[in-house]
Amino acid sequence: MAALAEEIGLLSTRFMEGCAHALGLFAMKSEHHQLINDAAALQPVIGLLSSCCTESQREAALLLGQFASADSECKVQIVQRDALRPLTEMLQSSNVQPKEMSAFAFGRLAQDSHNQAIGVQ
Repeated sequence: MAALAEEIGLLSTRFMEGCAHALGLFAMKSEHHQLINDAAALQPVIGLLSSCCTESQREAALLLGQFASADSECKVQIVQRDALRPLTEMLQSSNVQPKEMSAFAFGRLAQDSHNQAIGVQ
């Protein structure tokens, strides 16, 4: 039974990774960013930041960094949806790739004057 539960968890993680990848492709066009915000599609991506899979974490941080570079509203949405805590935890990772993507996301978020004090919270 434990093996089945583990397999279901793995499939769920892979499904979420696939969704995040598809969302990243969709987000390559800036005109889609508002649609993504309106659909609350950022929340599942933020959830992947806490995944046990470092590749999922890396992809999610990269995607959030790409969204953050789009416009101020995306940056505000990312901060308001509590992405900072898992991004900060990723900076503590022993794996370089999630750490780098987290730093990338923080760099994009900090480029907006509304978020200059994000580390003070």
